[in-house]
Amino acid sequence: MNIQEVCKIRKEELKLTYQEISDTSGVPLSTVQNFFSKFSKAPSIYTVAPICKALGISLDLSLIHISEPTRPRLIS
Repeated sequence: MNIQEVCKIRKEELKLTYQEISDTSGVPLSTVQNFFSKFSKAPSIYTVAPICKALGISLDLSLIHISEPTRPRLIS
């Protein structure tokens, strides 16, 4: 499940409109609509973060599938 699908489920649970998400997040309405549509395949973190905040979704590392950086192993 990607971040847009998680947001869509939460949007439906909260019964919010695109306009309400736009007003709360400060993201333009057209950008919010594109985020929830198939047109936005790789949305910017500057779009994702405020939308998630408006929906009460935490952007933790597991949700966005980023693994912790590993330290290079030194060969002695």
